[in-house]
Amino acid sequence: MYIELAHAANKVVTELVEVKKSNRVVILAESICDRTAVDAMAEAVYAVGGFPIVIWYPTAVDVVVEPPEPIAQALKSCDVVIEFSLMYILHTAAFDAALSRGVKWQCLTGLDAKAMVEVIGKADNKKLDRFGSNFRGFLDRTAGSQVKVTSRAGTDVTFVYQKGIQDQSIPCPPRDRATLPGQTGGHPVLGSTNGRIVFDGSMWPPKDLGILANPIELIVKNGRIEEIKGGKEARILEKWLSDLKDPEMYYPAHIHVGFHPQCKQIGVPLVDERIFGCICVGIGWWTNGKPGHRPKSVKHTDGEMLNVSMWVGSEQVLEGGRFVHPELRELGEELLKTRA
Repeated sequence: MYIELAHAANKVVTELVEVKKSNRVVILAESICDRTAVDAMAEAVYAVGGFPIVIWYPTAVDVVVEPPEPIAQALKSCDVVIEFSLMYILHTAAFDAALSRGVKWQCLTGLDAKAMVEVIGKADNKKLDRFGSNFRGFLDRTAGSQVKVTSRAGTDVTFVYQKGIQDQSIPCPPRDRATLPGQTGGHPVLGSTNGRIVFDGSMWPPKDLGILANPIELIVKNGRIEEIKGGKEARILEKWLSDLKDPEMYYPAHIHVGFHPQCKQIGVPLVDERIFGCICVGIGWWTNGKPGHRPKSVKHTDGEMLNVSMWVGSEQVLEGGRFVHPELRELGEELLKTRA
């Protein structure tokens, strides 16, 4: 598999983040990260003329924890960051400082060698980018419309769509961060989300969750989570939110639609939330009180709904996890043909 891994790492540095000659590239890796994947990335950076700087550090207890000062200094002194750490440091002060200095930040959080081969090495990034651009264009043209989402697991929720989600175009520009191609979406208008959200794919954090054996049901009224229903997994989420003691953690912040044909449920958020035809809902706003946004929350979590149907205004976009809108159907089927 190492040849295939080298190919995937090369696609990261040449297509996703475009490492230039003499770029100083910090590769962040916690103690639980896959050393084979990290080493392959360092080799790929060096092969194109970049200077790889691999930083290993103990795994954090949670996401969005400020890194030690030596790491924070390294992050804002480089040209590119490639982050493998599952306990990501996105949305920290160190992250914000790095972006303000012009750093390009590529998120590969939680990916091991096998996942890199599957979702990067086998991906057709041009087709993914083309579909994403078309889908974003459709969503942005319909901003202000009511969106309805249902699922086989019982989701039945509505919200008003507002554009403004980060652009996932390739390659990642300076002063920005990118994850992987294969999803796009936007924010709900504040106070507009009402109904039942049922996560039946995966949810993470908290770290005791992942692939869900039992669904988690959220009852949302006027944009706020008022009740959490379900079994053991629901109680874990409920306690985690309660222990954070942040009222801002009860507000759905974004809705993403996945369209990556190579993604399968593995318990890693970066992969799971890009499953073709799923919808990911993020809870806890990571922006800092921008117009139309809520104040920044202390943490952020994402949950996935599988096999969804979706309407934007009177136009149906998804039916049972397949794209059916005339502007997206053909491109969606082309993507599915690339599934390995």
